[in-house]
Order: sequence, then C-alpha cells, then structure tokens
Amino acid sequence: MSDLGMEPVARKHHLNPRFLLSGFTGRGSKSQRTLWEFDARRASPQPRLLKDVAWELDFYSIDVPGERPDFVERLLGKIEDLAAPEIRQVASHHALPTGQRYGNLTMFLALMLIRGPRYRAILKSYEEKKAEMHLQIALATPENWAAVEAGMRADGIPDQEGVTYESMRRLIVQEGFDVTVTNAGPMHTKMIVDTLGWLPRELRRRNWSVLIADADAPDFVTSDNSMTMVWATDHRYIDRPEMGFAAMPPGLAYPGTEVTLPVHRRVALVGTLEETLPVKTVDKVTVMDINARTTDAAVMFVYAAEHDFVYLDHTGRERHAADWLIRRMSQRSAGAVP
Repeated sequence: MSDLGMEPVARKHHLNPRFLLSGFTGRGSKSQRTLWEFDARRASPQPRLLKDVAWELDFYSIDVPGERPDFVERLLGKIEDLAAPEIRQVASHHALPTGQRYGNLTMFLALMLIRGPRYRAILKSYEEKKAEMHLQIALATPENWAAVEAGMRADGIPDQEGVTYESMRRLIVQEGFDVTVTNAGPMHTKMIVDTLGWLPRELRRRNWSVLIADADAPDFVTSDNSMTMVWATDHRYIDRPEMGFAAMPPGLAYPGTEVTLPVHRRVALVGTLEETLPVKTVDKVTVMDINARTTDAAVMFVYAAEHDFVYLDHTGRERHAADWLIRRMSQRSAGAVP
C-alpha cells in the first residue's frame, strides 16, 4: 500500500516470540492460554491471553528505498521459525541441539540479546551523548564551526540562512547541549542486522547448560528483556580489581560471566566460558537468582505462569512480585529506568 502513496498499515511486531512465551502460560487450551502480566505502570498483575502480550506497533519497521517496511520483521521471523523446534526440544527433553540446529539456536540467542526495548534505550542514550559531544567540539571555537560548515558544503548541504556560530552559541547558552533522538528505531534495526553477523559466533564459544528447576523450586519468569548477561558470582555488578575497574559491567569476552535465558517456567539456558555440566537440576535459590536477573533487566513487563513470583534482592533476601512492582514504579517515577 505504501507503494501507492497510502498510509502503511500498522503491524504488530513481537518483542518476545509467542512460542517462547507459551512456556510460561498456565493450564488451558492452546487458543486460550493465559499468562500473568506484571506491568510497571500498574499496581497489580493482570491475566492476559498469550496472543495479546509482548508486542508493539511498528517496532521494527524500516523506511529504506527498495526495501519493504517489514524487511527486518521478516528476517527475525525466519530466525524464530528455525529456532522454535530447538527451544521446544530444550524445554521438553532438556537436551541441546547439535550441528546446524545448534547454529539456529545460537542465532536466536543472539537475537534475543539485542532485540528488546532496553537495548534500544541504551543505543538511543549512546547516540544522544555522541551527538552532544560532537556539538560541543563544533562550537568550542569559531574555527571549529567554520570547519564543520566547510564539511557540510563538501557533502552538498547548503548553508542554512541565519545559522551562524554566534546564533548557535546563543541557543546553547539558552537551551544547553540537550540532544534528543526522537526515533531510535532505524538505528536499532540496522544494529540488529549488523550484529547478527558476528554475535552468534561469540555465543557459540560458550558452554551451555540446561537448568531444570527442582520439584521444590519456584517457577522461572520471563520479561520484555529476558536474555541477560551478568557476573556469575552475583546478579549485580561486582568489583573487578584484577582488571583495574570498579563496578565493571560484564562482557561476552570476560571469564566469570553468565548469559541466561529462561525458556520455560521450569527450564532455563545458561552459557559460560568455563566448563560446565550440560544439564543441571537447580534449587530454589538459583531459580530466584535467575529471576532477579530477568526482572532487573525488564523495562516494563514481567510475565509468569502464576499471579506471583519470587526473586532475590541485592542483599539475598526473598522478594515477591509486589516488591518488584513497587520498586519499578518508584524507579520509573524517578527516571532511573526507561
């Protein structure tokens, strides 16, 4: 329709694939599966149909000449179609795939690490800070501004009437170096396509374990940012004095880190650079620790099979869904989370 000059139809773009979320539903027919949605904007959870959660209109749409607006969404769909049977195998048979099927799984894990709204918020913040830095340098001296104008002319961008070094300096004095990216979607979708060229390879370097919740352990939960990376000794940042940094965030190349994805209410995947058992049964504390990672990383939504969930706070105390909702609503009010 867009080719005819008409408004494109808004599309539901799923931030968390339905086949993955289905493992966190309660009992019920396939068409009426429900899960509990914990929304940081509400004081209490709501039961929701599986088909009605974890989507946003046009989240991955692009505007590139010669490409369909849903190009990225179709690419993600192909990756999800290949990964769905592997995720189901892990959840039902507690076994990791091999060969090309293992490659399909790690491609999906890479996608889950970078696709969500938290990564988009991080990218948006980075681009804003970079633009502010460039603007500060450009307006540091008249000579710098003249060089910027010359570069723009060389790129075919004509001089803007009334825009001078002096007028820009006056604007900065009044408004400050406050740059806002109004739509980070195009940057995010480009980053997804570029990153999928190398990130799966890094994840294949890890040794993956299937974690099965013990019969006495609570359920795992998932979220709108369910793939996490943390230091293995704690679900929060820790000091790394041997690296010369304090509170250093984890990275894929660092030993002692874990990449985690819950794939079912009773099953999770964890990848490390160290040797590990391919299958482990884990107790209540381990499940609550992984739930802490998942809920800490959530932007707006946590999803669970029941109307409550448990996790560990940074002191090691057991907390419940109501605690997460109160804390997250307070953080949102203070602007501490997206």
